Amino acid sequence: MEDAGIKPSESGTGLGTIAYLLGFFQVLGLVVNVLVFATSKDKFTRFHALQSLLTTAAFMCIMLIELVIALLLFITIIGYMVMIVVMIVTALSMLAFSVYMAIQASQGKSAMLPLVGNIARDHVA
Repeated sequence: MEDAGIKPSESGTGLGTIAYLLGFFQVLGLVVNVLVFATSKDKFTRFHALQSLLTTAAFMCIMLIELVIALLLFITIIGYMVMIVVMIVTALSMLAFSVYMAIQASQGKSAMLPLVGNIARDHVA
């Protein structure tokens, strides 16, 4: 992943790490990331909060689409069960993403994700 070139301040990397970990708890993550992005003056923290916010919103949209498809496939039990498995895989991938990005933030790295990383960097800079 490309680095955004944003370095942490003396206050550390704590809020950047928390932004990703709370992102897994979707609605709570959205609220906390909006608050952190709006109130923090540290570019490193704002970058990670916005990147986590955008990614969490994207995951929520994907999960909503999967839920609608699962409800439509409820007629056929096999289709419904397949969609449940897909939703579990999506949730596990979001958990893996959250942990990985939290580790990156705790190490002081500002790794940019495809698409949302550029948006976050442009809004923070």
